[in-house]
Amino acid sequence: MQPARAVTARPQVRAAPVDDTVSGLPCPACGTPNAADRRFCRRCAAPLTPTAEPPAPPWWRVRPFRRRVRAGSGRA
Repeated sequence: MQPARAVTARPQVRAAPVDDTVSGLPCPACGTPNAADRRFCRRCAAPLTPTAEPPAPPWWRVRPFRRRVRAGSGRA
């Protein structure tokens, strides 16, 4: 039997001071107020800038694409 190892004390974690008196635009996802210079929410990490809508699909992609099946190919 080997001798036991000495147990070192675990370091104490100190919480960083958080300034909760931030006034700014609320997050669209969770409603937490954030500073004006932030790009992402400090609580849920949702983007704070409004995203642009994706462009409309081209005219040839508006209708669903269907492949034609040859007669006698075994797939009908």
